[in-house]
Amino acid sequence: MTIAKRLYLLVAVAFLGLACVTGLALVQTGRVFTAANFANENTTPSLVLLDKVARAFARVRIYTWQYISVEDPALSPKVLANLEASREEVLTLLGDYEKRDLVDAKDTALLKEDRDAVEAYYVVNRQVADLIGQGKREEGRIYAGQHLDESARVAKALDAHNDYNAQLSARAAEEARAIMDRARWQEGAISLLMTAIVAAIGIVLARRVARSLNEAATIARTVAEGDLRGTIDAGGKDEIGQLMRALRDMRDGLVKIVGQVRQGTDTILSASEEIA
Repeated sequence: MTIAKRLYLLVAVAFLGLACVTGLALVQTGRVFTAANFANENTTPSLVLLDKVARAFARVRIYTWQYISVEDPALSPKVLANLEASREEVLTLLGDYEKRDLVDAKDTALLKEDRDAVEAYYVVNRQVADLIGQGKREEGRIYAGQHLDESARVAKALDAHNDYNAQLSARAAEEARAIMDRARWQEGAISLLMTAIVAAIGIVLARRVARSLNEAATIARTVAEGDLRGTIDAGGKDEIGQLMRALRDMRDGLVKIVGQVRQGTDTILSASEEIA
């Protein structure tokens, strides 16, 4: 391989290392952003929606007790309408959660528990409303008091769902930190590897060039001093090999010239002796 090709290889390795580190940084940055942004895209909207469910359910309970307490026939229909609207709002919000914010199987199971708890409460709630509508206000109040566990079940289900969303957020943050740590190690390892390869190629190339140039200088000095007997190794195929072949050809040319001069001198001496 020629020196020029080795230099090109050195540049290519350096460029490859830089490209690998840059590409890895871009990929890992995207993964870190995705993990870190999970709270913004999922956890926060989920918690906000579950909070709306809790507030809508609280209104259901408020309107229920208002319906039990209000004895004015003119107000009862309005309170009942508010109660039914709040019931529907809770179910609509849970449907919105299913469409937009579900993450995994556990999230789905918790949403099912939310719905089951709400439906169980609604069975009691509708029975209370029916008793009130039949004029059995006291029976409705007693029945509602006997089934407080249903409303507590809804609150417990929503609390568990909120806690799981908080866990998902914490897990995403931990994943982002883990990805960042891995990215640092990977980038460091690639950088060290590329540095080692570039350094190795550079050192080998520098030693090769320095040794060959020193050898060429020695040959040139030897020839300049008139010693044409040395052996020149010109087997290399790179630029140094070309230089050595040029020095060998020059030496061989000088040897030929010296031989011709010596032959001419001998001829002159022989002629001089004959003349003498």
